[in-house]
Parts: sequence; structure tokens; C-alpha cells
Amino acid sequence: MRTYQGAVTVDVPADRVQSFVTSAEAVGPCLPDILALKVTAPTTFTARVRVSVGPVRGAFDLSAEIFPEDDGQGARLAVRGGGLGNGLDIKSRLGVTPVSPASTELSWQADVAISGPLAALGSRLIDAQAAKITAQLFQNIQQTMSDASAS
Repeated sequence: MRTYQGAVTVDVPADRVQSFVTSAEAVGPCLPDILALKVTAPTTFTARVRVSVGPVRGAFDLSAEIFPEDDGQGARLAVRGGGLGNGLDIKSRLGVTPVSPASTELSWQADVAISGPLAALGSRLIDAQAAKITAQLFQNIQQTMSDASAS
């Protein structure tokens, strides 16, 4: 299992960030390389995403569930799925921390477990791709929230 983490600051009030990160309809479309998305409930969705890591290319089918934190300061995101004989299990924690009345820090920590041929590619290759995908997801979330607040 590998752990990835980071943070971004968005010029959006904390209550709006909290609403965003606890909504499958908002978070789902932010997945990188998404081929298909179906929101199945307010906090659950399924997705098909394009995967390209070294010689492994294809699509993964994912199911995700968002669990809002009781304190209203973030959420947990659980993602499971796979494809091409590979498995993927992600358990994430999204933190929502007000920086000012109009800006918020969105932090994340994701524990990622990969099984199958993809896991045999080597940690450097997987780490680089996982870091890229994670960064892209949170850039997409940041951009989507910034675009929404500008409108």
C-alpha cells in the first residue's frame, strides 16, 4: 500500500468546499481521463476511466462512495475497482480548513493498494503515475470550484 498526500488553497468559502467534496455529482466529473460516469446516489458514483501506466493501457471500472465527516470539516472517499486483471482500492481523507472567510485549504491523503500485473511494474513507475493522477484530480477540483465561484 502507498500513501499520497497534498493540499491546495481555493478562493472559495469553506462551506461551499464542504458541499462540493461531499457531492458525488460534483466530485465524480473531476476524475482524470474519465470515459463514463454515473451518479447512483448523492454520495455514490460509478465511473470508467482510461488507464495508461507503462505497457498497461485500457480502462478501469470504479465505484466510489463519499462519507462526510461528522464535524463538517471534510470527507472520506472510498474507491474500489479495476480492470485488465488488476485491482484498485483507494481510501482517502479530504480535509476542509478555512484559511479566511473567502478561502479554504483542501488537503488530502490517499492510501492506495494495487493488485495484479500493474502492481508488478515497479514502485517508481506506479508512484509517478499515481502522483500525476492524484495531482490532476485535485487540480480539477480546484479549477471547477474556482470556475463556479467566478460565475
